[in-house]
Amino acid sequence: MAFLRRRRGGSRRNAELDEDQRSLLQLQAARANLGLARHVIHNLSFDNGTDARSAAAVVERAGWEVSVSAPTGEEERWAVRAEGLRVVDPTTVGAFRSWFERVAAEGRGTYEGWEAAAKP
Repeated sequence: MAFLRRRRGGSRRNAELDEDQRSLLQLQAARANLGLARHVIHNLSFDNGTDARSAAAVVERAGWEVSVSAPTGEEERWAVRAEGLRVVDPTTVGAFRSWFERVAAEGRGTYEGWEAAAKP
């Protein structure tokens, strides 16, 4: 039984992969054709504007439309939002996550996740 509890609890990485899988299942439940490009948004956050803008430049060079937002009364961190038309499926979502996590980590930030439109 302890083994099952450990597996269920899983690591942070497993939780992120499970989250990706749940998002893909939600898209499929909405009858999304995962073979078609759709509007995708990736969110990152940073403690300061310099790091946020540096990461945004990297993301923009990779072909994403990027916006940077300063902290507001509700948000305490700088936000970087990357948007684009991409295919989101079981083969691409892991690569997107890994790349955005690396960009965030190199800028001392955090990758906050992604979302995608059901319809292209």
